[in-house]
Amino acid sequence: MSHMAVLPDQSDQRKPTQIAHVSQQAATKSTIPASVISTPGAKFMTMDIPNFYLMTPLLRPEDIRVKLIDLPEEIIKEYKLREKANKKGCIFLKVVKGMYGLPQSGLLANQLLEKRLNKHGYFQSKIVPGLWAHKTRPM
Repeated sequence: MSHMAVLPDQSDQRKPTQIAHVSQQAATKSTIPASVISTPGAKFMTMDIPNFYLMTPLLRPEDIRVKLIDLPEEIIKEYKLREKANKKGCIFLKVVKGMYGLPQSGLLANQLLEKRLNKHGYFQSKIVPGLWAHKTRPM
């Protein structure tokens, strides 16, 4: 059976998403940063989707507090945030989609990815998170 690994490459967040089709013999640490395929002659694909969780819908809205001193002056003026800030210089925002800093963003994104891939016959390994296989065809 062939597998597909979908795991974030944390080594360089600035790199664009890369997709590689590599045989086991050509697999090196640089081409497969977080995956190991041990089946002789196996074929697989790996891709980096580090920002997939951004804009993933949350199960319920979250309220966050932001201090004005943490925002650029240009943004404060553009949106007249001083008028909306409380006495402590904070504004409150309602978040409805995944973003940096929300602990649940990664889990929700993984659940959404699983839902989307399951529709097309892929299933995630119960032992290796981020390792996917197809029900009927090799990849």
